[in-house]
Amino acid sequence: MTTDAGLLREWIARQRWFASKQRRIVGVALEDGVPLGPGRLWIARVELDDSSAHRYALPLLDHPVPADALDDPAYGRALLALIAGGGRVAGTRGEVVGEPTRAMAVALPADVPVQRFGGEQSNTSLVVGDTLIVKHFRRMAAGVNPEVEITRFLTERTDFQHTPRLAGSLEYRDAMGAWAVAVAQELVRDGRDGWRWLLERLAAGDAALGPLRRLGGRSAGLHLALACDPRDPAFAPERITPGDVVAWTEAVQRQLDAARAALDGRRADELPARIDAAGLGGLVGAVKLRHHGDFHLGQTLAVREGDDF
Repeated sequence: MTTDAGLLREWIARQRWFASKQRRIVGVALEDGVPLGPGRLWIARVELDDSSAHRYALPLLDHPVPADALDDPAYGRALLALIAGGGRVAGTRGEVVGEPTRAMAVALPADVPVQRFGGEQSNTSLVVGDTLIVKHFRRMAAGVNPEVEITRFLTERTDFQHTPRLAGSLEYRDAMGAWAVAVAQELVRDGRDGWRWLLERLAAGDAALGPLRRLGGRSAGLHLALACDPRDPAFAPERITPGDVVAWTEAVQRQLDAARAALDGRRADELPARIDAAGLGGLVGAVKLRHHGDFHLGQTLAVREGDDF
């Protein structure tokens, strides 16, 4: 790979996954390089003109100019083999470690097709045959990655069957901690974006209430699965306290104030000025649980033409 810092800065700035396009890159420090397949996974510290810096995972081929290794199927196969085998590859300052789950039972041929999935921005995904999808994170964050943690919990600790199972994950470990690099998940071959599916159903005048009722059941099952282990401190359900209600009420009030400030005159007056502090009081003593994060119809997949989700 090129050692020309200027070329590397320019290449990073052009990538869709670069998260700070409003800032100028003033420096790139390659902190480690881990050999993998036909390339190397570089751990890079990207310094910006506002004095901030972020770590990025840069899989690059051994070319004289920067070339993304995720465009090379051989690199994707090497990455997947590392995950499936629970392997370790050392760099100069740390190591990359694969962690398979019990769902990684499928034996993939050595020449399995690997194709880059287009359209993503913050991450890059590879479709592996008709079995798996591998998401490669770009901007790195230290500590437990919620996507890895929650999908591993659902895969290995519950019998919930309606989220793609986690086949395994890959992380970089050094003196500063563990940093998620990639996740491999079950590929839902016949899935369609739930929001687009609904729009098409409505445009055709087709009844959607039955399928949406099934989706509601699957959503309920997801929440029950996430609350199934009272012994795990990361997932154990907890009682809602008066302090929780106060914090939630204040959070809703801040959102309401922002909404009123964004509107003019009569439209703003149509919104209440204050949230009734007693409105959420009935939740005290009920149960709160670890949740899934951003969840809307666009985060669902309709399968078998809406027969299930």
